[in-house]
Amino acid sequence: MKRVLPLFLIVSLLACFCLQFSAAAEDLGYTITDYHFEGTLQANNVMQVRETLDVDFNEPSHGIIRSVSNIITFDTSLYGGDAVYRYKAEIEN
Repeated sequence: MKRVLPLFLIVSLLACFCLQFSAAAEDLGYTITDYHFEGTLQANNVMQVRETLDVDFNEPSHGIIRSVSNIITFDTSLYGGDAVYRYKAEIEN
């Protein structure tokens, strides 16, 4: 279980990134025409991520501001537990 929990948290965090980003694009005057994601999960639970986006802007713009949430809440009651854990991911670069 110890190895599954960190992987679950990382995958959940990445899903939040993608959902947050796609929802924001609809309202801000641009269209993402191509999105490529590469992620490498290392044995020490560090994930290296590279995102590449091709974007068509519908109006003049200075680019995209990328906002990334680094807080994850994990409720073990969904899996028969009785605890709620909150994790803060460290994000660099």
